[in-house]
Amino acid sequence: MDPEINTLSIEGATTIPTLKKREGGYSLKRGKITISVSTHLGDQQRKKGVRPTDANICIANAAASEPLQVGDVFEHTGGMLDDTDKSHLAASGYFGFHAERVWVRWVIVDLKPSSVVFSVEAKYGGDPLSSDGVDERTCRGLFDLAPRKRSRLWT
Repeated sequence: MDPEINTLSIEGATTIPTLKKREGGYSLKRGKITISVSTHLGDQQRKKGVRPTDANICIANAAASEPLQVGDVFEHTGGMLDDTDKSHLAASGYFGFHAERVWVRWVIVDLKPSSVVFSVEAKYGGDPLSSDGVDERTCRGLFDLAPRKRSRLWT
Protein backbone atom coordinates (compact mmCIF):
# COMPACT_ATOMS: atom_id res chain seq x y z
CA MET A 1 0.00 0.00 0.00
CA ASP A 2 1.35 3.44 -0.94
CA PRO A 3 1.79 5.89 1.92
CA GLU A 4 -0.60 8.80 2.26
CA ILE A 5 0.99 12.15 1.46
CA ASN A 6 2.40 14.03 4.47
CA THR A 7 2.37 11.01 6.79
CA LEU A 8 5.02 8.87 8.44
CA SER A 9 4.52 5.25 9.55
CA ILE A 10 6.78 3.56 12.08
CA GLU A 11 7.11 -0.22 11.74
CA GLY A 12 8.64 -2.68 14.18
CA ALA A 13 6.50 -1.75 17.13
CA THR A 14 3.42 -3.57 18.43
CA THR A 15 1.27 -0.73 17.17
CA ILE A 16 2.24 0.97 13.93
CA PRO A 17 1.58 4.64 14.52
CA THR A 18 0.87 7.04 11.67
CA LEU A 19 2.17 10.52 12.30
CA LYS A 20 1.14 13.59 10.31
CA LYS A 21 3.35 16.43 9.12
CA ARG A 22 3.51 19.36 11.50
CA GLU A 23 6.15 21.26 9.53
CA GLY A 24 9.02 20.64 7.22
CA GLY A 25 10.87 21.79 4.18
CA TYR A 26 14.13 21.75 2.33
CA SER A 27 16.96 24.19 1.74
CA LEU A 28 19.16 24.00 -1.35
CA LYS A 29 22.17 26.27 -1.43
CA ARG A 30 25.54 26.04 -3.21
CA GLY A 31 25.20 22.34 -4.05
CA LYS A 32 24.11 21.26 -0.53
CA ILE A 33 20.60 20.21 0.49
CA THR A 34 19.03 19.95 3.92
CA ILE A 35 15.67 18.13 4.13
CA SER A 36 13.67 18.01 7.34
CA VAL A 37 10.23 17.01 8.57
CA SER A 38 8.55 17.16 11.99
CA THR A 39 5.52 14.95 12.57
CA HIS A 40 3.06 14.26 15.37
CA LEU A 41 0.28 11.82 16.28
CA GLY A 42 -3.34 12.72 15.89
CA ASP A 43 -5.45 13.13 19.03
CA GLN A 44 -7.10 9.69 18.71
CA GLN A 45 -3.79 7.79 18.78
CA ARG A 46 -2.33 10.09 21.43
CA LYS A 47 -5.30 9.36 23.74
CA LYS A 48 -4.73 5.61 23.27
CA GLY A 49 -1.16 5.98 24.54
CA VAL A 50 0.47 5.20 21.20
CA ARG A 51 4.07 6.32 21.00
CA PRO A 52 6.16 7.95 19.84
CA THR A 53 3.92 11.01 19.86
CA ASP A 54 6.39 12.98 17.74
CA ALA A 55 9.02 12.07 15.17
CA ASN A 56 11.50 14.31 13.35
CA ILE A 57 13.84 13.24 10.56
CA CYS A 58 16.56 15.27 8.85
CA ILE A 59 19.50 14.99 6.52
CA ALA A 60 21.71 18.07 6.44
CA ASN A 61 24.33 19.27 3.99
CA ALA A 62 23.97 16.41 1.50
CA ALA A 63 25.62 16.95 -1.88
CA ALA A 64 23.00 17.88 -4.47
CA SER A 65 23.17 18.74 -8.16
CA GLU A 66 21.11 21.65 -9.38
CA PRO A 67 18.49 21.60 -10.66
CA LEU A 68 16.98 18.85 -8.54
CA GLN A 69 15.63 15.86 -10.49
CA VAL A 70 13.13 13.09 -9.86
CA GLY A 71 15.08 10.09 -8.60
CA ASP A 72 17.77 12.09 -6.76
CA VAL A 73 18.76 10.21 -3.58
CA PHE A 74 20.18 11.73 -0.39
CA GLU A 75 21.35 9.17 2.16
CA HIS A 76 23.47 9.12 5.32
CA THR A 77 24.01 7.20 8.56
CA GLY A 78 24.68 9.36 11.58
CA GLY A 79 22.93 10.45 14.71
CA MET A 80 23.19 12.42 17.88
CA LEU A 81 26.67 11.22 18.82
CA ASP A 82 28.19 11.11 15.32
CA ASP A 83 27.11 14.35 13.71
CA THR A 84 28.19 17.07 16.12
CA ASP A 85 29.59 19.39 13.43
CA LYS A 86 26.46 20.87 11.86
CA SER A 87 28.40 22.20 8.86
CA HIS A 88 29.13 18.65 7.57
CA LEU A 89 26.87 15.93 6.18
CA ALA A 90 24.62 14.80 9.04
CA ALA A 91 21.55 12.68 9.78
CA SER A 92 19.27 13.29 12.74
CA GLY A 93 16.24 11.53 14.16
CA TYR A 94 13.93 12.16 17.09
CA PHE A 95 11.38 9.48 18.01
CA GLY A 96 10.44 10.49 21.55
CA PHE A 97 14.21 10.45 22.18
CA HIS A 98 17.20 11.63 20.16
CA ALA A 99 18.49 8.65 18.17
CA GLU A 100 22.15 7.90 18.80
CA ARG A 101 22.33 6.17 15.37
CA VAL A 102 19.96 6.70 12.48
CA TRP A 103 20.09 5.83 8.79
CA VAL A 104 18.12 8.25 6.62
CA ARG A 105 17.31 8.17 2.89
CA TRP A 106 15.29 10.83 1.08
CA VAL A 107 14.31 10.34 -2.60
CA ILE A 108 12.71 12.92 -4.89
CA VAL A 109 9.53 11.42 -6.36
CA ASP A 110 7.93 14.53 -7.90
CA LEU A 111 8.85 18.13 -8.69
CA LYS A 112 6.09 20.73 -8.45
CA PRO A 113 6.25 24.43 -9.28
CA SER A 114 6.57 25.47 -5.61
CA SER A 115 7.47 22.26 -3.79
CA VAL A 116 9.16 18.86 -4.01
CA VAL A 117 7.62 15.52 -3.05
CA PHE A 118 10.11 13.33 -1.18
CA SER A 119 9.83 9.77 0.05
CA VAL A 120 11.74 9.16 3.26
CA GLU A 121 12.91 6.01 4.96
CA ALA A 122 14.77 5.92 8.26
CA LYS A 123 15.99 3.11 10.50
CA TYR A 124 16.88 3.48 14.14
CA GLY A 125 17.30 1.29 17.18
CA GLY A 126 17.94 1.45 20.85
CA ASP A 127 14.58 2.90 21.91
CA PRO A 128 15.12 3.48 25.66
CA LEU A 129 11.41 4.16 26.18
CA SER A 130 10.21 0.80 24.86
CA SER A 131 10.01 -2.58 26.51
CA ASP A 132 8.67 -4.50 23.48
CA GLY A 133 12.04 -6.09 22.64
CA VAL A 134 12.20 -4.66 19.11
CA ASP A 135 15.80 -3.75 18.29
CA GLU A 136 15.22 -1.78 15.09
CA ARG A 137 12.36 0.27 13.77
CA THR A 138 11.76 1.46 10.22
CA CYS A 139 9.95 4.66 9.30
CA ARG A 140 8.51 5.35 5.89
CA GLY A 141 6.76 8.44 4.65
CA LEU A 142 5.89 10.68 1.75
CA PHE A 143 6.07 14.46 2.12
CA ASP A 144 5.30 17.49 -0.05
CA LEU A 145 7.89 20.04 1.13
CA ALA A 146 8.43 23.65 0.14
CA PRO A 147 11.74 25.50 0.19
CA ARG A 148 12.59 27.16 3.52
CA LYS A 149 15.55 28.88 5.09
CA ARG A 150 17.87 26.27 6.59
CA SER A 151 17.70 28.06 9.95
CA ARG A 152 13.93 27.31 10.03
CA LEU A 153 14.40 23.54 9.64
CA TRP A 154 14.75 21.00 12.46
CA THR A 155 18.28 19.62 12.31
